[in-house]
Amino acid sequence: MTMTLRKGCLVARQATTDRDIARVQALRGQCFGVTGSDRDQYDRFYDHVLIEDARSQQLIATFRMAVMDQKSVATRSYSSQFYDLHGFAGNCSQVLEIGRFCVAPDHPSADVLRVAWGALTHVVDDQNIKFMIGCSSFPSTDPTQYSDALTLLAHRHQAPITIGKRAFENVDIKSTFVNQPLDAKRAMSQVPPLLKTYLGMQGWVSDHGVIDRQLKTFHVFTAVEIAKIPAARAKALRAVAYGSG
Repeated sequence: MTMTLRKGCLVARQATTDRDIARVQALRGQCFGVTGSDRDQYDRFYDHVLIEDARSQQLIATFRMAVMDQKSVATRSYSSQFYDLHGFAGNCSQVLEIGRFCVAPDHPSADVLRVAWGALTHVVDDQNIKFMIGCSSFPSTDPTQYSDALTLLAHRHQAPITIGKRAFENVDIKSTFVNQPLDAKRAMSQVPPLLKTYLGMQGWVSDHGVIDRQLKTFHVFTAVEIAKIPAARAKALRAVAYGSG
């Protein structure tokens, strides 16, 4: 699986060298507040994508991805260590897991996300992907800071199937927030940019989230069924992936 996409001064490409991987891990460490580089046992099983400024060669953003079958989703994916995905995996095939997405501090994320999703559109088409999954993170271990966003998730974006729990610090989103009054505008202001993009593609989230003390985040399992992405959004993504500019 190879992929390169250039839009304006931004270039998305897959890591090909040890130096590329080292740069990716260093940026992740900076973004996630980890001392030194951020690395884990999953890195060697995933393809790593760099988004760089073509003029300065500065690394602006990164994420990792892996194409998985049903068994791997439930037993080997990064998400499966936090969420019991056996029920989900039984209903899907050709899954692309996306993770460790981060953007350099103080760099605008809108253009970066546009390029990232254009690159991912190539992968989705080339690999006949049916679902995209991942852990969508809020930058705090205190979920109450995002009560409006979690109320929105409880009201409008719940999973159509049960996502099981693992032995972590779980927060029940649906049972805790579904009865809270919803201020959609305020809620969307609390939703992280990446998760906002997933939701715009009709993505859904688990009924609970996990507090990750190591990365100092709170995350929810997120999935997007490719066939259910709104036609206008799919057209826009392909314009980025295959159009000019």
